[in-house]
Amino acid sequence: MIIFFMCKNNFIFLFFFLFSTLLAAKEPVLSTLVTIVSNEVHEFKNGNYKYMCRPYGVYTLEELYRNAKKDSVCQKSIQSFYNKNPNLLNYSHQKLNTFQSYSIVFKNQKCVISVAGEKSYSEFLLEEGLALKVPAKLGKEYDFLFMKVQREAKKEKKGLWNENISKECASSIDAK
Repeated sequence: MIIFFMCKNNFIFLFFFLFSTLLAAKEPVLSTLVTIVSNEVHEFKNGNYKYMCRPYGVYTLEELYRNAKKDSVCQKSIQSFYNKNPNLLNYSHQKLNTFQSYSIVFKNQKCVISVAGEKSYSEFLLEEGLALKVPAKLGKEYDFLFMKVQREAKKEKKGLWNENISKECASSIDAK
């Protein structure tokens, strides 16, 4: 009985140790998308372990909405935007498919989800104006690319750039 208990504890410890090193690794991890919660949150599964992923390097409209003061101009602008563009409320359903495997790199407790070859989900959000690049400097492979994609969306007045949401929600970004 004691041997069984010790083996079980060793197995649990080993499982958590191996999975924690997997999450800390810089190498991509292949995980299966289980659930799309929103444009911001996705649930993935790796083996028997499920975890939530948020896109790296961006503030999504959902995150801006959540961090803004209740009934603020920012929240009202985002609600108005989604009322005018209901198809963008479920944008992630257009880009991601449940039960499909994706390559994921973990960075700063967020995920870089490779969707189309080397193109990340964060890039798609920036491209459609559904997110803002975080003001802080990102890893060299993402900083310039995200800035370039965001600049193009701003020039084309896509998503939040057509509604001036970025100006109205600036205070919720500064508070972070």
